[in-house]
Amino acid sequence: APITELLSDDVEFEWGERQEQAFSSLIEYICKGPVLAIFDPKKPREIHTDASSIGIAGVLLQCGRPVAFFSRKLTKAEQRLGPTELELLALVETLQFFRCQCLGYLTKCITDHNALRWLHQFHESKAKLYRWSQIISMFDIEVIHRPG
Repeated sequence: APITELLSDDVEFEWGERQEQAFSSLIEYICKGPVLAIFDPKKPREIHTDASSIGIAGVLLQCGRPVAFFSRKLTKAEQRLGPTELELLALVETLQFFRCQCLGYLTKCITDHNALRWLHQFHESKAKLYRWSQIISMFDIEVIHRPG
């Protein structure tokens, strides 16, 4: 977040110690991070998603190994969403990001938010949530709760 904060129009671009530390941590993580597996369309797909007050993220795994990662910072409007909406946003955007790998195939979606297990019973009058449920309905998913 210290680096992405500099991209805002109302903030003067000033590279300081916080940004340098964040950049160094990122480079270190990239160099030491897990080796990505090559996507195999014959293997089962698994997506893990999560949301926080500042961002959403997801990872596509096959046989327990990461294939690709997705993450982004939340907008100010999104930061006002409740926990269930944030977790749902993380699921929707992760599925859309990995659409080519998941569309038409059963995909296990692992989340630490238990309410998403009842997604198939979702009947919501809010237009945004209805749109999200329509996007999710394009995918063949099994939502699994894993406490975390």
